[in-house]
Amino acid sequence: MGRADYLRKIDVTGDSISATDMYTLLSIRAALGLQRSGIRWSRNTPMGTTLARKMLGLKGKRESLYKQVDDIIVGFGGTSAPEQGGE
Repeated sequence: MGRADYLRKIDVTGDSISATDMYTLLSIRAALGLQRSGIRWSRNTPMGTTLARKMLGLKGKRESLYKQVDDIIVGFGGTSAPEQGGE
């Protein structure tokens, strides 16, 4: 399996989402949250911004991508992540 094979598109336009795709969304949000703090998720995994852009087709900068992914998760019945203190 090649490095980019797991960067498959996730369809977030429907009424429901699979548990696997929800887990992937939560992972992308976590990676973006770490990236906001200046920490990288893993040296072997693309940055959170790259994951959000390639897998979800989103556009924007880091803060905008984080908000968009959070809104998608909330739209499918998940909970919003708490805002971080100061930056």
